[in-house]
Amino acid sequence: MLRVYEKGMQLGAKWHPWVRWEVELHNVDRFIPWEVLLEPGKYVAGSYPKALNWVQDEMLRIRTIQKTVEIGYDYLTHYASVAYGKLISVMLEVEGTPEKVLAKLVRDGIPKRMDVLCIPDKAGA
Repeated sequence: MLRVYEKGMQLGAKWHPWVRWEVELHNVDRFIPWEVLLEPGKYVAGSYPKALNWVQDEMLRIRTIQKTVEIGYDYLTHYASVAYGKLISVMLEVEGTPEKVLAKLVRDGIPKRMDVLCIPDKAGA
């Protein structure tokens, strides 16, 4: 979040060039390097590069870390039931047979985030 304060006016002057710029940085899903304290201008400009490209020639951005988690078969089947269980019940009423419902819903492949090692074998073990 960017905050800009006209400090001179806040202190009662009609016009004063004293302006304070602040960028609020959070370390959720990102690592904030110590260089932010040594060269704050680069990071202020890098936080809003299109708006603040006039502040400094060199801009640095703090990268957000994308977390990828593999999820298991039981987790996916539980939430598929929560999200689509009622729809599947309606589809069974409309289509008449589970085979017709599956023909409309099944797609080839495995979900990207699914942990292949968590798929139970066909015997149910």
